[in-house]
Order: sequence, then C-alpha cells, then structure tokens
Amino acid sequence: MRTDPEKQLRSILETVETLGACRICFHDFYRHILEYIPDVPLFHQNRYCMSMKKMFPEQTQRCIRFDRNAVVRHLELHPGQFFKLCPFQVLELVVPVRKEGALCGVVFLGPFRAAAPLPPDSLIATPKGLPRPVPEQLPPLDRQGMEHLANLGYMLSCCISEIIRDMELPPAAAPAGRKALIEQFISTNFNKGITLGMLAEFLNLSESRTSRLLKEYFNAGLTGLVNRQRLNYAINTLQRAEVSARIAAQRAGFGSVEYFHRLFRRETGMTPQEYRKRHQRSER
Repeated sequence: MRTDPEKQLRSILETVETLGACRICFHDFYRHILEYIPDVPLFHQNRYCMSMKKMFPEQTQRCIRFDRNAVVRHLELHPGQFFKLCPFQVLELVVPVRKEGALCGVVFLGPFRAAAPLPPDSLIATPKGLPRPVPEQLPPLDRQGMEHLANLGYMLSCCISEIIRDMELPPAAAPAGRKALIEQFISTNFNKGITLGMLAEFLNLSESRTSRLLKEYFNAGLTGLVNRQRLNYAINTLQRAEVSARIAAQRAGFGSVEYFHRLFRRETGMTPQEYRKRHQRSER
C-alpha cells in the first residue's frame, strides 16, 4: 500500500524529533522538497538560537554563512553526516539529503551542548567577537547520545532519500533567483508570524538589503506581501469550504479578525459573509 509522501515525511520527522529530543531545520536546495513538508522550519527557530541572534545581531550573518557555506564545503570532503559546532557554540548533527548522488538539501538536528569530545570529522567554528557564550541551558550530548542521534540521522536520511526518489526534481541544483526565493518563502510561511529578520536570514542578507529588494521586486513591504497572500488564501477558503470568517482568518494567519474584516472589505468591497453568499449563489 502506497503512503502519501507528505504524511510519511511528517510522521518520520516527528518520530526523529521525539526519539532524539531535538528540533529539525531543513535547508532545501531544490526548493521543491518542502512542498511535501511545508511546516518544517527553513531556519533555526529554537529558543536558544533566536535569543543569541537577538543578543548578538552583528554575528547573525556569520552564523548564517557558516550553515550555508562552510557546511556545504565540508560535505564535499565528508559526504556523510557529521556534527558541527556553530559560531554560537550550538551542537547539531548535519544530515545530507541526496538524490542519485546529488546534494538536495541538509537537515540539522539539534540544538545541544557538547558534553564529550567531537568526532574527528566534525566542523567547528570559533566564536569570534563573542564573550564565549556557554549554552548551559541546552541539553548535553555525550558520546552515547551522539551515537544515538547519528543512528537517527542515518535512518532519517535513508527515509527522505527513498521518498524523494520518485519526485520530479530539477536536473541540477541551480540556485533560484532572489525574487523567486522571496515568493517561495512567503507562500510557504505566510500563515505564521514571519518577520523581516526571518526572511533576511533565509536569503542570507541584511534586513536593510532585504527591505530594498522587496521594494525593487514588488514595490511593497513584507507586511503588504504577507497580507496579500493571507487574503488570497482566505478568499479561496471561503469559496471552497463551509467555514466562518473567523476560521478563514485564523487559517490564513490573521491575528485579528477585526483587521481581517477591514482588509477584506477594502480589497473586495464587501464583507467576508457577503462574499461567501454571493459566491454560493453564483454556483447554484
């Protein structure tokens, strides 16, 4: 019996997070795999990393470059999974995802505090410019824990590779243009509490540069683009499902139903209830 790939991937990821007591972050180089697992974070959202980036914003770009550049270069020398210690001294397991030998993406399992010497093939960044923060609040990972996590990582890599084997992926991992990446990020995360900083991290750019790109490509700010996506989603929901305006607003990611009503009326000239009634009449 063939299993739905999306449900299968979700189940596998949830199992690994539970057994490994970790969070999963996925860098999708093809920009297509996440269509099957849209709720997996594209960047590190655990509490420790977010707090460190807030305390040391000048170091955030260095951490991002480490994950996106140094990790990929390290994979050229060490094709299998390995542990890495980022500039903020967070320990994670790096699990490559491949299709027919080509690197499709990288899964990060963490965060942890190193409680034992790391394996020889580990990638270690020095905490330059930081007061040598020690992530004491993170769970320790000793040698036995590393072996356990490595086994889970190997299982995860095999499962994902098997699932994406029949996916129609591009023939080469050519990087998408920034405009396409912005559109993909918003379409994947519009119903979450995304910020300009999150988008900037995804693009590996500063917030000011990201803001200028939004104006250049779309002549709008992030809030306007996200609201547009949310509104389109809510309109489609009201057309297809027998749900209330409140539910449609919540599913679209609007935190305020009142704001949703104002925006809906401004853009469509009618209330959500009036829109749904008119649409229902038109289909009879």
